[in-house]
Amino acid sequence: PPSPPSPPAAPAAPLFGGEPLGSSKLHFPAAAPHQQQPTKIWGDKPHAPLPTNAWWQNIVLDDGGKLGEESIYPMPLVVKTLPDGLHACSPTDAEKTASVGGITIPMIDALSLASKETPSGRAIIAHDPLSVTMRWTVGSGAHFDAPIVRGAPYASAVYQKVTPQLRFLGGGGVKSLDGNAIPEGGQLSAKGRRFSLELGNGQKWTLYTNASPTTPRIGPLSEA
Repeated sequence: PPSPPSPPAAPAAPLFGGEPLGSSKLHFPAAAPHQQQPTKIWGDKPHAPLPTNAWWQNIVLDDGGKLGEESIYPMPLVVKTLPDGLHACSPTDAEKTASVGGITIPMIDALSLASKETPSGRAIIAHDPLSVTMRWTVGSGAHFDAPIVRGAPYASAVYQKVTPQLRFLGGGGVKSLDGNAIPEGGQLSAKGRRFSLELGNGQKWTLYTNASPTTPRIGPLSEA
């Protein structure tokens, strides 16, 4: 049989090492800071590199003086992160507009997750390709966070040392609570951790709480 091939010879000189190709210093001019710096919604010390063209990018951009107030589309919900809290809606097919350029999905403010205390500011505390979490600061150690997850059918908030406040802003307000009609100008209350809400536009939402059984008081255009 033929002899096995000989092993390859070692290189005459190390591939990495020896004298550098040159010793002169490079004199590239330092680039000027970009005209559009990260907004304060990125937080005090954002970690570079920051994502660009992310699906949630609107919540950090300044659009004509309105900082982070444009809609984002995690779908099936459409949400905004406004100074007072998380605003969400679930547009119906009748509210969507089709054209040659695509489908326009409106943001019709149905409800918001906020707090009775007025937030002093908001900033992103976490993000990844499928989610972004916004924090509203209310005071020292007091805040509430809203994780926004792509594809999630829930609008959620986690509260720390603040009083939760659920507002019904559009959609015709709240028509019934757990199947019981809310009288005009009145309120209904219920105790539990799961509540069924029917809005004036016919949409049905379910309210969950992980706290001990609570007793929200809900009116037609009210807060809970």
